[in-house]
Amino acid sequence: MLPPLRCSLAVLVPNLVLRPTVDELGEPRVGQQTVRWRSSHQLYECALKARIARKTCRFDFPDRRTVADSHTHDLNKLVELADLKPQLDAAFSADKEFKLNWLLVTDWKVEDRYNLDIVPDDAEELYRAISARKSGMMAWIRRHW
Repeated sequence: MLPPLRCSLAVLVPNLVLRPTVDELGEPRVGQQTVRWRSSHQLYECALKARIARKTCRFDFPDRRTVADSHTHDLNKLVELADLKPQLDAAFSADKEFKLNWLLVTDWKVEDRYNLDIVPDDAEELYRAISARKSGMMAWIRRHW
């Protein structure tokens, strides 16, 4: 576990919420213009990017390659940049449900958030894969925050 946050993310990501929670998402509302399940993937991506940004302390100049590489929606790449690959592999072997959730979430594409033809069951499945208390993506990232 990382020490308490002592670095400023304001230089890298202004107005970033440092501790996003799934509870803020509320219930998914499929079929409406403000579909909250779309934000759930972005929430997880934001949590990984905040973990990456924690490696840069206030007044330090961030590594250019890390900053450039973190401008992606590829969760596998973000996990590597956050130095969480060994923990992810361990979670895969310890929890099969977590691995299935990971595969479901990483199958999501950034263009999907603009797709209004998403089947409600698929949207709810994505939301559950991220928000599940034991084997969800946010539960895992919180353990390694």
